[in-house]
Amino acid sequence: LADVKHEAAALAQGHVGHVHVGASSGAPEHFLADACVSLSRETSRITLKVSILRGTDLLSALHKGEIDFFIASRQTSTAKDIVQEHLYDDRFVVFASADHKLAERKRVTLADLAGGRWAAANSPVRPQWQQLFRALESKGLAPPTIALETNSQAVRTAAVAYSDYLGVSSREFLRQEARKFRLVELPLEELSHIRRVSIIYRKDGYLTPAAHRLIEILKAQAQEIAATQRVSEKSKTAGGKRRKRTSPH
Repeated sequence: LADVKHEAAALAQGHVGHVHVGASSGAPEHFLADACVSLSRETSRITLKVSILRGTDLLSALHKGEIDFFIASRQTSTAKDIVQEHLYDDRFVVFASADHKLAERKRVTLADLAGGRWAAANSPVRPQWQQLFRALESKGLAPPTIALETNSQAVRTAAVAYSDYLGVSSREFLRQEARKFRLVELPLEELSHIRRVSIIYRKDGYLTPAAHRLIEILKAQAQEIAATQRVSEKSKTAGGKRRKRTSPH
């Protein structure tokens, strides 16, 4: 009887169980991976299944009950049985190898990027690319030359890391990839497209205590990201004010 009570308590506390969670590729899957590792360190009695799918496929799997919840950009679905909880904002940035000629710049302009070769891991019709195209056009500069286009994030990232290619990715994806490759963000103000990353689940769907625990970890990670972003923005604002004070009249 004591064993039964112990097992019931473990289930209720989210220390035992199985969670099937989904994510879109890129930053959300890395974000989810970190949370899964954190959960595995808390208990060895939870099993996890992670499916990386496209947004429409994630929604379909959720409606069918094939996954408990998923992490992705905010969906355009208006279904009343779907709940979307905002986690964090992920800004898109230009990045390059740490050995790139622009890597040490404190500020990079659109003119600095003109003539550069770019590697794209998705279609250049995506909003972040279109913003870059419009910004270059507004300055009378030629559009980016897509020297490498692939559907593989891994191929794109490695190509940028070991060449003079430039790339566009979300800041969180870049932070994760910089653990493996010598990559840096190029400080370009004109690219400001933001992806809103959310936890998405069924309004009346049952979530086990283990699933709830994983969601708690994800939310805690999101708070850490938001705190880091606030510190970064304050630092940039302070740096901008200092430059204005020291600039010649």
